[in-house]
Amino acid sequence: MRLAPDARFHGVTAAALLGVPLPLRLESSSVLHVAVPAPRRAPTGRNVRGHSLAATTADVRVWQSLRVSTPERTWCELGETLSLSDLVAAGDFLIHWRLPFTTPAGLRATLAEYPGRRGLRSLRAALPLLNDRAESAWESLLRVVLVQGGIRGIEANLPIRTTDGYHYRADIALPASRTIIEYQSGLHDSPQSFRADMTRASRLEADGWSVIFVNADDVGDPTELVARVKRVCARGA
Repeated sequence: MRLAPDARFHGVTAAALLGVPLPLRLESSSVLHVAVPAPRRAPTGRNVRGHSLAATTADVRVWQSLRVSTPERTWCELGETLSLSDLVAAGDFLIHWRLPFTTPAGLRATLAEYPGRRGLRSLRAALPLLNDRAESAWESLLRVVLVQGGIRGIEANLPIRTTDGYHYRADIALPASRTIIEYQSGLHDSPQSFRADMTRASRLEADGWSVIFVNADDVGDPTELVARVKRVCARGA
């Protein structure tokens, strides 16, 4: 669609254009979220959800020739739609150390001035949970499950060198109990990946680490997962 000169893509649509990970129901949505400055009337149209918002030119960024909300403003706008865990995954992506769109300080400053009200509680709760080392949305979701379950001392993608000189990064490490939690996505389904994971776990366990493999089904049952992790940690404490 062609935007008016002062319009921008907003919220979920801006996030999708920036590459922010979103729940499947939103990634596959055909609805475009478009915002214009108040008091202009919100745009309407087929598959268009319009917004009339208090905003300034500082809230707009040109991304691949399209006007979108800035990364900081986009994250705040997602507070209206996303759960706490999904907000953390989105925030982790935006501050990732390799190619950051923004910083935790930038998100914090924008949230402090954000005029919206919906989702503020979740946004404020998500800020201290962000981590610039998470490598995937599922790692972020897993980390939130563990933190909400009372597990502390988490380090994301911790570099580990084994006694024999092999270098690995643990998805989630709990150094105090020498516990590693590895998220297994579909990328690990090939025979080669399976064998490599077995060797990796064996080498780490030979050095005294306990390795727990976790998948989407485990994250879907957080109570049992947290209890299981706590039992393993208790052995290594």
